[in-house]
Amino acid sequence: MAAPRTLAPPGREEELLLCCARLRPSPEARGRIGAILAEPCDWGRIVRLALHHKMTPLLYRQLARRPEVPAEVREALRRHQREHARHGLALLGELLDLLGAFERAGIPAVPFKGPALAELAYGSLAARLSGDLDLLVRPEDVARVAAALEARGYVEQTRWRTGEPLDAAEDAWYRHVQAEYVYLRPRDGMVVEPHWALTPYPLAVAFDLEGIWRRTRRFTLAGREVLGLSLEDLVVALCVHGSKHEWTELRWICDIAELLARRPEIDWPGAHARAEEQGCARMLRLGLALAEGVLGAELPGALRAAVSEDAALPALAAQVESHLFDVDYDAPSVFRVSRFRLRMRERLRDRVACLVRTLTTPQIAHVRLFRLPRPLWPLYAVLTPAIDYLGLPLRRRLAPWLHPGAVRSEALEALAALSGADARLGVALDALAGETLADCEAQLAQALDASARVLSLAGVRSAEVGSRPSAGEATGAARALATRVHCVPGEALPFAPRCFDAVLCRFAWLLWEEPEQGLREVHRLLRPGGRVGVGAFAALAANPLLAVADRVARELVGSVAVPSGPILGSFARRGALARTLRRAGFERIEERALWYALEPVEARAVARALLAASAGLELRDLPEQARASVAEALAAALPVGAVRVGVRVATGFRMA
Repeated sequence: MAAPRTLAPPGREEELLLCCARLRPSPEARGRIGAILAEPCDWGRIVRLALHHKMTPLLYRQLARRPEVPAEVREALRRHQREHARHGLALLGELLDLLGAFERAGIPAVPFKGPALAELAYGSLAARLSGDLDLLVRPEDVARVAAALEARGYVEQTRWRTGEPLDAAEDAWYRHVQAEYVYLRPRDGMVVEPHWALTPYPLAVAFDLEGIWRRTRRFTLAGREVLGLSLEDLVVALCVHGSKHEWTELRWICDIAELLARRPEIDWPGAHARAEEQGCARMLRLGLALAEGVLGAELPGALRAAVSEDAALPALAAQVESHLFDVDYDAPSVFRVSRFRLRMRERLRDRVACLVRTLTTPQIAHVRLFRLPRPLWPLYAVLTPAIDYLGLPLRRRLAPWLHPGAVRSEALEALAALSGADARLGVALDALAGETLADCEAQLAQALDASARVLSLAGVRSAEVGSRPSAGEATGAARALATRVHCVPGEALPFAPRCFDAVLCRFAWLLWEEPEQGLREVHRLLRPGGRVGVGAFAALAANPLLAVADRVARELVGSVAVPSGPILGSFARRGALARTLRRAGFERIEERALWYALEPVEARAVARALLAASAGLELRDLPEQARASVAEALAAALPVGAVRVGVRVATGFRMA
């Protein structure tokens, strides 16, 4: 069986990133960099890809002095690299302080990613982007490590997000199924992850931790001798980590390629033998195959045959390559069945163990729901799949009929609990309506007399009253001349009955607590023959803008974020708008689906506003660095180029 073919990048931008993704590019790669820079490039795409794959240090290294690169891009890379260098030095200082404190307390700790990996694989902290500190500690030392971290101002992430720590039962479950805690220090954003294992329980990799501890060695980091994994154990651990996440970050492949180039002393046959004993040899071979196929690394001669003879590798490598440049792709959770993870196991017993553990291992929600004592934990093996694969899907299917407004009401209540969030979301929806509903509103207005009175219901607390725009009048100008009226949520609109010829319900009407009752109120305001225009969103899956804002909000504030899906997608089904208008008393109803494309600048602005509402944040009050991080996260998560928006629009008439 031939080794996996060399990756053919889908475009110039992707090829440029690959050519820059080595500490010392080959002469061929340097030649391609020059050829690509001689042609027009989408620099926004290049920077987004580099941020997503955490490859900005190597991109900066290759492009900072190239005159073909736009000056603003070079300056942005230079600023980012300076910030990365400051953060890297802060991480290194904190790591050395922690290791010193642990050593004085008699706690062995092994750094195996972050600054330690940057030194071992690249020989420079500046060449590898690191976000946190990963330390392997013995299971019996975890409690002392946690206490030491808390004494230095760190807070465990569950407590940070919810204000409540894990109780004894939850903590026992967590220690059983997970591999590390995540500790954050609020004052400077430092993150430390103490690991007592190298993989979570569902992955079913039988690491020989005692052997790994015996084989630890000392190496020099910033002039100090620190404890580290043996190089053979390190490369196996890195390949298992990359495989767990389906190698969605190019940085992980680059780590393997640089270790191949920089560390000829690695005993590759020994590493492969240990991986075979632990049931993860295919993951090691996959990491090597990707380093060769994606970045042109030279495989160790002792493993070339093993890589080329593994019949499963080409398909696995092709799957990795198929989503490598898809910045919206997320590998499935280890608590969800993944065909990729099953195929990357070479032994049948490991595939079976991975499948069974994935299906039967409880998550925190199961533990909180049942709270079984430890002797009864085996019952989770029955309860977990019953809930996940029978109970929850059945509940989701029946919820719209059993409790049609429950999910939406809960989301609205949660939104109202965030100070000003509903108003911010109303403003964001107004901005989006201005971009997507302008043509529909203009068509509706053209059917009205010049003297017609039009009510436009905007944010949740305001409305605009004006006349129909004239044939050549811009919508923005018409709105500027309209009278803004304050509305109180939950109360009748402050207008006399039958005083309008048309009412436009922009997206913010979706925030009404009782939409159908609100539309009856609209019906009351219309004269006979008057019409209503209502806008809503198609399914969330068809609206990446809404999905991205939700996802980044969750990443920022965790469970505090209020998802917009249950609110904004409550009329996504075909016919839902028409049925609601009919129940509100309207006739001659028409409903249609429309698709629009927002330019990147407008899409980012709307996404920021949606995110701020969902996360309950006022972005302008955040520190500049935090605002920049939010902007980077949105830029990395949004699709490249124009962003699609799917809407549903319905019109109806009051006939009497």
